[in-house]
Amino acid sequence: MSSSIRTVLIGTSATGASDLVVSNGLRVARACGAQVHLVHAFQAPLAYAGDEPWGAPLYVPEAIEARREARLRLLAAQASRLGIRGEEEAGRTVMEGPPYLVVADTAAEIGADLVVVGAAEGWERLKKHLGSTADRVVREACCPVLLTRGVLAVPPRHVLFGVDLSPISGEALRQGLEIVAAMGGASGAGATATALLVVEVESIVLDTAYEPAVLARIHPAAREELARFIVDHCPHQPWCVKPVLRIGASAAAEVLALAEEQESDLVVVGTHGRRGLPRLLLGSVADRVLRNAARSVLVVPGERTGT
Repeated sequence: MSSSIRTVLIGTSATGASDLVVSNGLRVARACGAQVHLVHAFQAPLAYAGDEPWGAPLYVPEAIEARREARLRLLAAQASRLGIRGEEEAGRTVMEGPPYLVVADTAAEIGADLVVVGAAEGWERLKKHLGSTADRVVREACCPVLLTRGVLAVPPRHVLFGVDLSPISGEALRQGLEIVAAMGGASGAGATATALLVVEVESIVLDTAYEPAVLARIHPAAREELARFIVDHCPHQPWCVKPVLRIGASAAAEVLALAEEQESDLVVVGTHGRRGLPRLLLGSVADRVLRNAARSVLVVPGERTGT
């Protein structure tokens, strides 16, 4: 099938610490027949007006440009070190500003089809706090974001989709399958895709939920809805998507547990796609999976609404 991925934007620190992230993104781009666009952001050096150290900060254009040129050289060295060929590059961007905004704004400007950033750098902070670069990129980006941790399997052989039968998770299933198929994930023997639906119940009644009479009522209807959902959102995909139904107190916990059980190469979740303040609502399940998964995570935004 022809790939819908033409440009892969890769966020990089332009140092050896991000070599693995860039390598992951490069392998994804090569598998999709796409080009890469490398993006690096830096903070401006500040000077202060007056004699006191707490005087008003001043931005010095000459100093900013000097730092940008130095970072461009680092970026060129990284591209050379990792063997990125000239014809594989769509461009390089080095810009002063908050990294998450530089990445998200550049992705929108160039029409990137996929953003690749690393969840490995500062992973503990990402898990514990809002506001990290990777976390904010996911919230701001207008296209799917792949957060890689460790060496990404390309093509991925075992992919897990967390779904809740909503339009957002339906779009995540459809786009996620297209992206993974573009990477060649459906072409090899042993490739599997699983769509997990979790029927959440409060922990206080969890034991009761597993009683045979209760399961007999829940399972047939839920399984039928899940099977219909898969057919509706990926009728022509080369993947055979296996439906899995679980009952638990936390959908995110069940997604994380199944990812470990199946040794998934990639977990795919959908997020809200609103702009403005509501856009910050990543979604509780996606948020917990993003912060706690030991695997790479592909985050697919829903349709953008509002201004």
